[in-house]
Amino acid sequence: MPQDTPRVRLKPRLKRLFDVIQSRAAHYDSVWDCCCDHGYLGMKLLRKHVVPRVEFVDCVPHLMEDLRIRLGEFNATQCGVTCADAGSIALDPKRRHLVVLAGIGGELAATIIDSIISRHQKQQIDFLLCPNTAQYYLREFLIGKDFKLIEENFLKEKRWNYEILYVSYHNASIQTDISAIGQHWQPKNQDHLDYLKKMAIHYGDQSKSCTSGKAKSTAALYRAEIELMTLSLNGNKT
Repeated sequence: MPQDTPRVRLKPRLKRLFDVIQSRAAHYDSVWDCCCDHGYLGMKLLRKHVVPRVEFVDCVPHLMEDLRIRLGEFNATQCGVTCADAGSIALDPKRRHLVVLAGIGGELAATIIDSIISRHQKQQIDFLLCPNTAQYYLREFLIGKDFKLIEENFLKEKRWNYEILYVSYHNASIQTDISAIGQHWQPKNQDHLDYLKKMAIHYGDQSKSCTSGKAKSTAALYRAEIELMTLSLNGNKT
């Protein structure tokens, strides 16, 4: 590594995504760091030799030009840089792919995923997702498209809350259904409980102006989970 090349120190959210990828790196030939911004996650994957190839994708030209310069230490077999809409990527059916979408809203993530799978309808593709917003919307989309769950997680970074969804499309070996609000909540984890309360309040507020009743039913799901967690916690104290 050149002496003047800065090391990449990931913040907790990206570090968690890195750890998930590293734990299952043997399953992939290519990782697509989509909407990659400065490419910190993909750069770390390259420098740690986690996967054979990393593809960086973002639609902002100056970010991609800067990334091309910073990737000068690697050769063309190790990585690629594409300035384009992430939904337009072409996935070689002969290779095993993991598509990463983090740092964007759940609705945009769903749009990108829909575009990708509509052009690769018979292809097995895994996705690692960490949306900033609209987590419930994204979960509903994935359920509707018959995605299956590999694993899910939750991370609090400063004042921000992140759900992490690791899911698979057209993978017969993965049979776990995706929950509309998640199944990994821990009664003794105050961050989990606080997050669920925040979501219940958010959809409860939305229900006041939502005539379809959708927001009200969504708020009810979160409240039911909070009640179950509370009962479980109180039961453990007796």
